[in-house]
Amino acid sequence: MASVSKRIPKTDEVGLRAAFQETKSYLISKLNYGFSQEELRLSVSYALSHKTISEIGGRIIEEYVSNLLESSLYQKKSFKLVPTASRSLGDFVVEFKSKESYRFYFDVKAQHLSIREKTDEHYKNMKIQAKKPGESHPNLIAYHKAKDFFSDASRSKEDIAFLMIHYDPSVIGNEVSFNLRALSDSSIFLLRDISESNLSFGNLGKGQLQLKRINELHIENRTRNNFITLIEKLANGPRKTRASGRN
Repeated sequence: MASVSKRIPKTDEVGLRAAFQETKSYLISKLNYGFSQEELRLSVSYALSHKTISEIGGRIIEEYVSNLLESSLYQKKSFKLVPTASRSLGDFVVEFKSKESYRFYFDVKAQHLSIREKTDEHYKNMKIQAKKPGESHPNLIAYHKAKDFFSDASRSKEDIAFLMIHYDPSVIGNEVSFNLRALSDSSIFLLRDISESNLSFGNLGKGQLQLKRINELHIENRTRNNFITLIEKLANGPRKTRASGRN
């Protein structure tokens, strides 16, 4: 197994986690309020399929969330929303300022709750001979990006987080109602805290960390060094024991 030459010091773990908890609580409160006040709908010139909604829904939800946060964080002294460029780390950045400044790179993940059932229903209606789709393994982050980030001592006041949004869309004519579920404490978490039982390594490009068992997500506090050790184990494990998106 490859070793990491530079380990992140534990100098600001307590402060960073406290800042993340405040950021997390604020985002949950503001987004749930936004969800209740401004329902997400999409009108097109024809009725979209659930397969299409599932494929494009994440991008639409990401933009919707960013717009809600932009308005709620406007002129807020403690929090600042920082847009990111395409292919950057995260979909947006939230800066939290107290005695120190912290940056959290957020990636929005959207889960269409009934997509497997809707796809199976489509197969039957169209008389397509296919089994009910299995659970997807969404990509989380490129392996080398994760390793570089958590090995960088200059990022001791930064972290990577996920905002998990569940939705169960309905289609009425040419209008889609996304029916976003309210966020809970488990909806926002750090990448490095995802349980080993929910992580896999996909042989895509230079390697991707992927999420598995998405409906049984477990979170546990983990240090940066321990996370690096874990992903090195996943990346360097025997091929026959690696999980991938094809399983």
